[in-house]
Amino acid sequence: MSKKKDIWTQVSGFLKSKVTQREFETWFSATALTEFNSDQAVLLVPNKFFAAWIEERYLSKIKTSFNEALGYSPEIHFAYDPPL
Repeated sequence: MSKKKDIWTQVSGFLKSKVTQREFETWFSATALTEFNSDQAVLLVPNKFFAAWIEERYLSKIKTSFNEALGYSPEIHFAYDPPL
């Protein structure tokens, strides 16, 4: 298992305790940590709508979850593949 996958598993575990099961399945089941360093984390989401929705409604919970898992919270960015 990669370091990024291990980190996202830890972070999403904390995140899962902060949202409902339905919210987690809807907004985070298709989310992955694609880039990570001590300054920033890039989350891959399905599309621009997901990125905007998650950033607006869940960013503080994501940052808190990173802090709980790692002891610090990197800057969070979102990436997605544009539609073809």
